[in-house]
Amino acid sequence: MVPYQQNETLCDKVSEVFDLNYRVYGTRRLQAELKRQGIALSRRRIGRIMKEKELVSKYTCKKYRIDAEKSNESIVSNALDREFEVGQKRKVLVTDLTYVRVKQRWNYLCIIVDIRDLPTF
Repeated sequence: MVPYQQNETLCDKVSEVFDLNYRVYGTRRLQAELKRQGIALSRRRIGRIMKEKELVSKYTCKKYRIDAEKSNESIVSNALDREFEVGQKRKVLVTDLTYVRVKQRWNYLCIIVDIRDLPTF
């Protein structure tokens, strides 16, 4: 085979194995599977082929992990001292920040609420 034809054959084989395994295999697993089939390729070459063919594993997206920092334990003064009766609007605001997953991407969601608008229990 000419090198170009061999490269095309290898590209097709990598794509085939990738698709047969539900598009979840990365370079390590692809290399192991191809080795079982008698094809020796380096992970670098498999990575180049994947990049060229735009093959991205479903598991390459960064997963959300809770931060282990002690950021919530910082000393903050208690300015309200639990006196929530405030006379004017927008004098005391309450906020919360969270993550929301939309179309396989993490997005920030920040809510800002006037304390006068909160229901009392």
